[in-house]
Amino acid sequence: SGQTDSLIAYYPFNGNCNDTIGNHHGTPNLHGISYTEGINNSSNSALKISELDSGYVNLGNDSAFQFKNEGQYTLSLWLKMANSSSYRAILVKAAEYDSWDYGIIANSGRPYTGKGNMDLYASSYINDGEWHHLVASYNNGHHKLYVNGVLEVDEIDRSINESSGNLILGLKGDALTNNYDGDVDELKIFKKALDSSDIAKLYS
Repeated sequence: SGQTDSLIAYYPFNGNCNDTIGNHHGTPNLHGISYTEGINNSSNSALKISELDSGYVNLGNDSAFQFKNEGQYTLSLWLKMANSSSYRAILVKAAEYDSWDYGIIANSGRPYTGKGNMDLYASSYINDGEWHHLVASYNNGHHKLYVNGVLEVDEIDRSINESSGNLILGLKGDALTNNYDGDVDELKIFKKALDSSDIAKLYS
């Protein structure tokens, strides 16, 4: 299936930030990172990012993460975030604040995807302290964002940016701001835009 042959990085966060299928190990900040119960209720099986202590995980700028405007990708993760009325960068690649490349951000609890100056908002709110599944996919201008398995963003003739910026979990890339605060589990990055049946499998 598309899930197995296009998966380029997988972070289960079982007590570390390692990529278990490849070499794209995350570098956690020295502070603000701990491990907690994940979606399977096992201890030390999910990442806890503390905004207060500037927690984040730098996934780097490997060529595998340098997606092209005419290319494809899928970003999939589970998260649990508390009530927040500010911008929270969940997973963002950026060299600078206003022209981020791609990723997922939440604003007052509403997730969006897109790129710098092109925010494509979902309709659901996820800042309720419960686990939620987010998937952002992209295929040569076609952005999609799924919340808990439901397609909420479906925009064609769009684009992404390409830069030398790092892909960072919990910050707006190298802009190092919009700190995330909450838990993350089961981060998967694919080099293809998965179809709806594969995305349903990720959610189940």
